[in-house]
Amino acid sequence: MPSTPGPVHTLLRVANKVPGVRHALRLARTARQVPGAVRLVTDPEASRTFHPEAPRKGTARMALDNVGYLLRHGEVDPHYFQYGLDRIGKTWNDVIPYAEFRRLRDRRNVAAGGSGFDYLCLLRDKFVFAQFAESLGYRTPRNLAFLKRGAMERLSPRETLPLDALLEADLDGFCKPFDGILGRGAFALRIEGGRPVVNGKPATLDALRVRLSGRYLLQERMTQHEALARFHPASVNALRVITVLEGGAARLFSTHLRVGAHGEPTNSVGTGGGFAIVIDSETGRLRGRGLTRDGFHDRHPDSDVVFDGYELPYFDEAVALACRLHEDVRGLHSVGWDVAIAPDGPVFIEGNDNWGGGITMTLEPDFKERFLALGA
Repeated sequence: MPSTPGPVHTLLRVANKVPGVRHALRLARTARQVPGAVRLVTDPEASRTFHPEAPRKGTARMALDNVGYLLRHGEVDPHYFQYGLDRIGKTWNDVIPYAEFRRLRDRRNVAAGGSGFDYLCLLRDKFVFAQFAESLGYRTPRNLAFLKRGAMERLSPRETLPLDALLEADLDGFCKPFDGILGRGAFALRIEGGRPVVNGKPATLDALRVRLSGRYLLQERMTQHEALARFHPASVNALRVITVLEGGAARLFSTHLRVGAHGEPTNSVGTGGGFAIVIDSETGRLRGRGLTRDGFHDRHPDSDVVFDGYELPYFDEAVALACRLHEDVRGLHSVGWDVAIAPDGPVFIEGNDNWGGGITMTLEPDFKERFLALGA
């Protein structure tokens, strides 16, 4: 059962409805974030430039940029250096402020629903999405069980068992929170000879229980195409295919490849140290350098595979299926689909109505113009 809101939470919710109090609370929240805005430009790791070849602003100027952004938007944008705004002559006008991007993205998605039905539920819950997509004939990783610290709820046959029943048969799977984002909390899980192996390392059942901090979905781990596994076999390296729905028809808006690194099981740039590389929509080949947390790279640091010009299998099929699936989820204006490539074709991992614009704004110089031009 959901927990009952405490008195402090209830008081804040009521106070937020009073205009004067709401303004004061916003100012207080903003003030608390000023140290974070300053720390962003003074911490040597966080303030590493993505463009070492370009003349750079001084620390005071960069701090002023970020505190000013905070005062205008009520939050710190961690993409400042990723966008290259530390370069002399670059300003926030060169990108869409992230708060504004989110507002436009979410407003368009709500407007697309029209009837008031909340289509977000089809994507936000990982289990619901997999069941929905599979029912329409789209390939997804097979759902095996629900896991929590004390029990395993097997789906076929449907039965609830103690968690240690998970150790009775070998499996190769992947666990993720039902409502997780950015790969947070997700991990690879194998059972070998009655022992759990988490992210490639032997673990105990007690250690597995600690990881299961909420309700998790256990899916069968898919076998990816050799051309994708070549980059980094420890992660499923997937296409991010962003589609938009206009006039009842879906079309491709943007696409890039997400590749894991350093033995991590996820391909997230933000939380796993992975890479994002633009895909040329005309050729299905990677274009340019790969973006990661510490800058741009020409090749993968683990496999030494060069990014630029690398051809991806089943690219056209992945885009066509993503557009068709978007037309089946008609109540959302834009969706970021994560599409893996198996040896025989595309497999849908998940769909994201709350897809991030930070990576695409960094990789695509014309992103701002194209995104603002989209219809509601």
